[in-house]
Amino acid sequence: MSKKPVVFISSALTSRSYDESKFFEFFIIIIGKLSVLLRSRQYELILRVPEYQEDAVEEQKEFLDDLTKDDLSKYSALIISPFERQPLVDYIDQIIRRNKEFPILTIDKDFRKQDFIDKAHIINNNLVPKSVICDEEFGGELAARSIIDCMYDLYGDWNPEKEPYIQIFKGLEGSELRVKGFRKGMEKLCEEKKFSVRICCEEDEINAQFKRTTAKQKAKILLTDLKCDVQAFFCCNDEMALGVRDELERRFYDLRIERSSIDVLRMPPDSKKNKLKLLDKKINMINDIKIVGFDGIRETRILTHQKDNWLLNSVDVKIVEQANNLSKLLFYKIGEIKKPKDDEIKQKIPPKLIVPIGDQKNIST
Repeated sequence: MSKKPVVFISSALTSRSYDESKFFEFFIIIIGKLSVLLRSRQYELILRVPEYQEDAVEEQKEFLDDLTKDDLSKYSALIISPFERQPLVDYIDQIIRRNKEFPILTIDKDFRKQDFIDKAHIINNNLVPKSVICDEEFGGELAARSIIDCMYDLYGDWNPEKEPYIQIFKGLEGSELRVKGFRKGMEKLCEEKKFSVRICCEEDEINAQFKRTTAKQKAKILLTDLKCDVQAFFCCNDEMALGVRDELERRFYDLRIERSSIDVLRMPPDSKKNKLKLLDKKINMINDIKIVGFDGIRETRILTHQKDNWLLNSVDVKIVEQANNLSKLLFYKIGEIKKPKDDEIKQKIPPKLIVPIGDQKNIST
């Protein structure tokens, strides 16, 4: 290939955790799609991938530091999927100072003008890297609609003793807009349906760091609390949603086994009746809890399509559409195509809800 290569600094594909050592599908899809699209125009994709999720920030900083010292004229452009934005701002600034014409684009997370508030040359020249991202605030609103619809179906014609309680599991940087949209959507929908729920206050939002195992551990602690009366979870990514689901499934079957063992014990009838009644109440509570995730990875997609008992929905961030639109933006920046029309390339992709197969509801509005 005679054309200058494009550098892509990805987020990590693996974790050190044994339970999370699988590939992170989200970034595999981005890499695969971009590679195919670039090769179709004879561009090589040079990939820089942090070895582990836990080291992603430091390794991305190292990759960018190496690039700032390299000859930028050897490359056509830089694409980056920032694990976190803020630690990378100074490195991006150095690249822009060296070559203000060098195309820099981001996917999944975007750099914002306020990130460069003390970089006057960037603000004045409108040099903040262009991005293609999911409309995460709207995604949060879709998640709220999914839970409210479910709660309304359960409680709409009946006044429960307590308002349904919803727990938020946030992650690292990038959760803010998802949570903001969720709270905004809840407020709007509750008013519209004349229905009320309780959402955990900001101080009680659980940070499970976007990790499945961490979410499972924190869900275990939460559900062990005798005062916990949660009816639904909103998780800011699918890994956390799957972690919460794992704990619900484990607890459900443990309680079923405990009930079976009590059923065969010799004990006073009243005592047995009371114990079984209490266990039935716990089993029903766990069985009725619903979860909404965010990203739309394959595992949550399959569970949702199969009408899983706990996983209600996931917000699909349309990662293939993000990669397609990013490639159009890139090809325009490097002179391969004419400037696309506004309706041909959306830089903020509206997500949609993944729903069980056969559900024909309009889930994108």
